[in-house]
Amino acid sequence: MGVYTTTCPVPAEQMEVFNAHIHQHPLIELIMRRPGEPMRAARWSDYTTLRRFKQTGLYHDYFRKLGMRRQLAATLDVNGENTIALAFSRSGSDFRPDDASLLELFLPHVQCMIQNMIDREVVLALCDVAMNNEAVMLVDDSGALVYATEHARRLAREHFSVHTADGLPVEIRSWLQGSPALGLVRIWDLPGCRLSCTCSGLVRIEGALDEICQGMRSSTHVRRLSFVESRMEQTVKVLQVLGLTLREAEVLHWMAEGKRNGEIAIILGMKERTVDKHREHLFAKLGVETRTAAVAAARNAAVLQN
Repeated sequence: MGVYTTTCPVPAEQMEVFNAHIHQHPLIELIMRRPGEPMRAARWSDYTTLRRFKQTGLYHDYFRKLGMRRQLAATLDVNGENTIALAFSRSGSDFRPDDASLLELFLPHVQCMIQNMIDREVVLALCDVAMNNEAVMLVDDSGALVYATEHARRLAREHFSVHTADGLPVEIRSWLQGSPALGLVRIWDLPGCRLSCTCSGLVRIEGALDEICQGMRSSTHVRRLSFVESRMEQTVKVLQVLGLTLREAEVLHWMAEGKRNGEIAIILGMKERTVDKHREHLFAKLGVETRTAAVAAARNAAVLQN
């Protein structure tokens, strides 16, 4: 027999009392209904009198202390294999028979609503997002945006000028149409930062999700796109921890991005020989002799800082 909880502000110790005496519940047959059996609603008074129920430990130690004297309840199927209880309680007069009939009419709709709420939580869990402030998008196999965290939407707005109606950058959709391989990373070098996007393979999800996720049609597969923004100013601050000057840190940053001295000179607006001087100085400070070793030191510093 399962343990029951409640969304009401009931102390945990009271719920322990409820679970210890649940076999005394007038609606125990309804509570123990198995998934797939007809859903129905019932009142305490359909099975016993209030006077008789007051003689049980369940009423005396639980319902009495909560001020509950009457109850109308039903159970609903969830995910086809579990049930949850839905109960309405009163401290005054009893529910009418018509109340139970009316509740039964609403049960399929309530069940659908609760299932949709649960499925939306499944989407959030699938994304593994939101609470970690990750930049993640879910795109179905037709190229439509199913879900995006606010962080991902902000990056899309800042770095891409053309979007589809659902907010997916056209450039990313075109990339996905080429069926990028699992784990493939796409990189955009942008003014002042680098944006990378890692694409997962197609992942199968429950068909019920297409009813609650915007943009979801009849598709049952999604790709997960994970975005990482690396801004030069953030990297430079980390590199300055190594004892480098601002200019030396900027030169090392672009070296780590694979830029040659001539390209770095153009980006930073200085002469190439000035870049060479900064390179010599930062090599000496880091105690290295090659670009590869300098870049390795820069990446180690970034990892330690994180």
